[in-house]
Amino acid sequence: MTHLLHTLVFLRPRGRWNPAIRSALFLTVAATGLPAQSLEDYIDFSTDNLPGRLFIPTPESRSAEQVPLIIALHGGGAIGNNNIGNIWDFDSLLAIAKTRGAFIYAPQATSAFWHANSRPAAIMDQVDRLIAEFRIDPRRVIVTGFSMGGGGAWHLGSVYAERIAGVLPICGITPGADYAASALAGKPVWAFHARNDTVVSVNRSRDRIDELLALAARPDLSPPTSGNFEFADADLSLSYTEWETGGHFIWDRVYEDPRVADWIFDQALAGTPPALKIMAHPQSRTLAAGQRLELSTTVTEGVTATYQWTKDGQPIALATAANLVIESIEPNDAGLYRVQVATNTTPLVSRPAKVAVESSRPGFVSNLSVRAALKAATGPLIVGFVAQGEPHPQLVRAVGPSLGGFGVVDALPDPQVELHTLEGGPDSLLAENQDWSGSSEVIDLSATAGAFPLTDTSSADAALVWHGTGVVTAHITDRSAESGTVLVELYAPSRGVDNPLVNVSARHRMSSPEEVLIAGFVIEGTVPQPVLVRAVGQGLVRAGVANPMPDPHLRLFLNHEGDNILFAENTVWTTEANAEHMAGAVPGAFPLEAGGDGAALLLRLPAGVYTLHASSMSGATGDVLVEVYSGADI
Repeated sequence: MTHLLHTLVFLRPRGRWNPAIRSALFLTVAATGLPAQSLEDYIDFSTDNLPGRLFIPTPESRSAEQVPLIIALHGGGAIGNNNIGNIWDFDSLLAIAKTRGAFIYAPQATSAFWHANSRPAAIMDQVDRLIAEFRIDPRRVIVTGFSMGGGGAWHLGSVYAERIAGVLPICGITPGADYAASALAGKPVWAFHARNDTVVSVNRSRDRIDELLALAARPDLSPPTSGNFEFADADLSLSYTEWETGGHFIWDRVYEDPRVADWIFDQALAGTPPALKIMAHPQSRTLAAGQRLELSTTVTEGVTATYQWTKDGQPIALATAANLVIESIEPNDAGLYRVQVATNTTPLVSRPAKVAVESSRPGFVSNLSVRAALKAATGPLIVGFVAQGEPHPQLVRAVGPSLGGFGVVDALPDPQVELHTLEGGPDSLLAENQDWSGSSEVIDLSATAGAFPLTDTSSADAALVWHGTGVVTAHITDRSAESGTVLVELYAPSRGVDNPLVNVSARHRMSSPEEVLIAGFVIEGTVPQPVLVRAVGQGLVRAGVANPMPDPHLRLFLNHEGDNILFAENTVWTTEANAEHMAGAVPGAFPLEAGGDGAALLLRLPAGVYTLHASSMSGATGDVLVEVYSGADI
């Protein structure tokens, strides 16, 4: 068996920012005057050629219904690739999104202008990704921007008029050459400008409005030479506000107008077809040679899509239907299968389905590994498991000093492990160990389980062998109250279908935005195992946890031929297509409430080495519980 350490030890904990980069970034932020809190409100949402940031509303604001997406285009002063200027000066727009519940996508142009270098298409590709992943209403995509971004709003609204519900340009420059005013005829538009703008002439906005009026055979604007001016034509869905004063920098004044927030949330396309989403992914299968294989997928009801199946990344000839059927499977048909679905938007790719061709042996969870940065001040790292059946030897290890041999420089110096149970009394102590001391039982069971050997008999690593069943928690601390990285491992060596592990979990307090709780588990057997995995944050409140993580993001990776493949991910469990099955999938699992309780995935997993990454979508801190339930009812 390939040991899980290969997955965990060589992965550095990843967050959104390396601390050194973060410090330098905040120095830059301070120099530019951008409030640090504004940066914390966004996550990175970039491509190789298009930097960008994303504001995600609170889970509560997106759990009940789909919400709008606002595309925010910056002015010429923020051109670059630092991924900071794109959110500069959008704080008043951010306040609207926070209060009313909307996403903000703020790309950054690396050169002038927004219509250049295929940027409009790149922006809309990102919009497609967002609509596919989050509860965004595809009928309510709004584009706004100021100065160069105002011109970009005119341009994007014209080129993608069938996708954009409303255009809100502020002191905009002239849009690109392929701009067509006719595409915006009847489209909700509200433009703003100040008459004394010395950077971009007010005539830029007047000309755009006059073009739209001319298309409707209406007379040109006649703004006064003094005082404020407002024009509105409900039949044309067209509005224009011109202030006598304010100069060029009027965007805060615009976004702070309560009528603007109402206007943004009032706009929606009519008759837009539902967004393309994969509602059911193909499931992994293990079959004997000669059996019939059928893999299937479903997409959003009412969407007409094209399909292309692949095996190990290569297209399969003529496999262009929602179902893939192989009437008589052979050993060379084994591999990773996916399906790409598309309409006229960016294609979506399904989760992988692993197909194995061999004799049948039911799958089971054989071990759990958790790597975490243990902070002495935040209490122990708690790893739990439920063992059933006849008592069976199980190996529990808390490895600290020996991690130095794998390049871990901040290993926990002196870990200790205690096994506790609530059976037989309140929090009974079952077993404990501080130094493994070369135990022959630990050596033998480590070899049987395929665990990497502990070679230094005098090391301060902790390990013990426990014979028993029931609900057990392992509490890991440092004997000297030091902090550092620790790898906690639980092994239940294979004994066929009678393997005892039915539930494994880990709870940890994330004390910095960069932290990622990394937990791994191994599934053995040849028949894919139904598994429920969860990252619980706010749901811990009902268990008395005072400081839960508000928005855990759960990612599940499969180690396939040495590569960690993103198998599935989730942020809000109710967004999963099979969410209604999760509540009863595992009897005894405490229920999650709709909204912000946590993330979850209910999947049928083939044999393999898996890694769970739990982190905060917003960089928040707090307690998070990661759980793996095997034998779920799918």
